[in-house]
Amino acid sequence: MYELKDIDIYVMSCNRSSLLDLMIQSLGVNVPLSKIKISENSSDENERVKILKKYKECNIIERSSLQPIDHFIKILDECKNKFCVILHDDDQVHKNFIQEIIKLINKGSYCAYAFNAVISPGNKKFINDKETFLTLNSPGELIKRYAKLGEKGFAPFPSYIYNMEVLDSLRPNILHGGKHSDASFLINILKKGPILWSTNVCMTYVLHSANDSVTRSQRDRFLLTKFLKINVDNKDDIKDLRMDTIYGWMKLKSSSKLYLLYKLTKRFGFHYYSYFGRKLLSKYKI
Repeated sequence: MYELKDIDIYVMSCNRSSLLDLMIQSLGVNVPLSKIKISENSSDENERVKILKKYKECNIIERSSLQPIDHFIKILDECKNKFCVILHDDDQVHKNFIQEIIKLINKGSYCAYAFNAVISPGNKKFINDKETFLTLNSPGELIKRYAKLGEKGFAPFPSYIYNMEVLDSLRPNILHGGKHSDASFLINILKKGPILWSTNVCMTYVLHSANDSVTRSQRDRFLLTKFLKINVDNKDDIKDLRMDTIYGWMKLKSSSKLYLLYKLTKRFGFHYYSYFGRKLLSKYKI
């Protein structure tokens, strides 16, 4: 049976010592501070000094202002345990956090595991299914859920537990989605085998102005959509996403005739199955 000793717990930290305080307080209820690895990536020297002074009991690993995806990859490269959990300084875990993790990883051999979270403010759940455990077997199953969660793109799902023996050398690739490369990473994980989700809420994902998911990047949306076209077998699973990517691009071109096309297509319902819709998708190779 797997226990806490089989899990590496990292907290990604970057210029948000006040939010990190709340995270460590919530995590410290579950985990000895010596077990927590703070991956400190602040560019603000004052923030870095605050964190180094305050959390001497934790295992602090200093970085040199890595880009978010490089920071994530660095942690995966350093993980020595069977399982790796990567949290963020703006997350907050609940009292049942460790209990639920241990329950999940002992449900069987999966490529990755995830537990439910609520979004604050608003208290909206990421997963609303009635079943306690959900098994995802295909990229299409996963991507449909992510697309529904994010109004301006893909909603992050902050609470994954990675099976490092299965991952081996697999890492996120920024060319497969830019800031959405965490989603393409999960799809590549699914190619190795299923992912197990728990609907039990174990953490709070805090929305604030600095969240990466607050803004929509059309470039990154194109990169991800192209990746999905190649890697999702059932194209019906991504048809709405593909058209939404095109609509988003047309809307950005508000000074041109494309904005009129955007308005017309939205009003008169040109969609994935229409001649016009297929022409657009073909032209932009998504």
